Amino acid sequence: MLPRASYFRPALVKRSQMRKNLTLQAVAAPILPGKGECPLYKDPKGKIIPAMCADYGFRSGAGRLYQEGYGEVPKDVWELAKDNYFHELEQLRRAVRYPPSDVRPPSHPAAKALHSAGGALGAGLASLDLALERAKVLPQLQPPPVLSALETREFKEIRARLDQLRLSSDDVIRVEHDRIASTGDMESPLWVKAPFYALCWLLDVMYDKKPIEKFWVLETVARIPYFAYISILHLYESLGFWRAGAELRKIHFAEEWNEMHHLQIMESLGGDRAWLDRFIAEHAAVFYYWVLIFFYLVSPRMAYNFMQRVELHAADTYYIRSQLAASSTAMREPTGRVRQHSG
Repeated sequence: MLPRASYFRPALVKRSQMRKNLTLQAVAAPILPGKGECPLYKDPKGKIIPAMCADYGFRSGAGRLYQEGYGEVPKDVWELAKDNYFHELEQLRRAVRYPPSDVRPPSHPAAKALHSAGGALGAGLASLDLALERAKVLPQLQPPPVLSALETREFKEIRARLDQLRLSSDDVIRVEHDRIASTGDMESPLWVKAPFYALCWLLDVMYDKKPIEKFWVLETVARIPYFAYISILHLYESLGFWRAGAELRKIHFAEEWNEMHHLQIMESLGGDRAWLDRFIAEHAAVFYYWVLIFFYLVSPRMAYNFMQRVELHAADTYYIRSQLAASSTAMREPTGRVRQHSG
């Protein structure tokens, strides 16, 4: 009889003991500041990271996209939807009753028409909201919170620097033409080119003189292709259609993770402050998801082709922004959490 093999392996026992001591920590935990002090963050190594006193994003604070403790799970979808509905309803009412005063009027003719129409619609909704409030149909709306003197001073200082940022659609088109002349254009069928050029024109018109908001919308939508591709690849694996997509899913997850931090940066710079911008970006993301699902089912190559066109256009846009930023005063980074991932 052969001797029974021994399954005692010291290395495995040692690793098992090490795992018991492992804990997952948030990337940067907030430290509650004292009255009148700016917020601080502590990273897993104990390093104190100062943050700006004013985070300009609508989804501000440490918990924008990260858990503050290991093991947190979301509420059920109905509870989440209800909370979001009432939160956004209040923000919609504030948007029409107390419109921001620092919005620059657009210069594009179509954008001017949209801006004027939006102003008239907002005034009408403000009157309707006030009437419903007086009739006790809606609760009384509180004005936006007043920032402290420190926050107001810093807010004005950084907003003044952000307002120096200009983005010309003509410059983006010029860079795009130079790139095509240097490396050649991509081969794409008309049914891919048509929605791409329509998307570019729409963004140029709607976000004329609003570069931060435009970047935020782009980053919100830019995450969607990777999520859509992972969904289809997972479905193919589950159904046994195609089982070779594991590495591709890892790549797409890393790409989506990268886009998530781009999104955080644009949020903290105030790209999602306006209710209308959030409405457009979030609904466009859902629509874009199903469009790409259809593209990927019919022709994965064309789905990647369309996504690559969008990414190249975004790269050309960011190139113009980087040139402008290099020639202006460097801006302080908005949050300690974003600072760790800005590379």
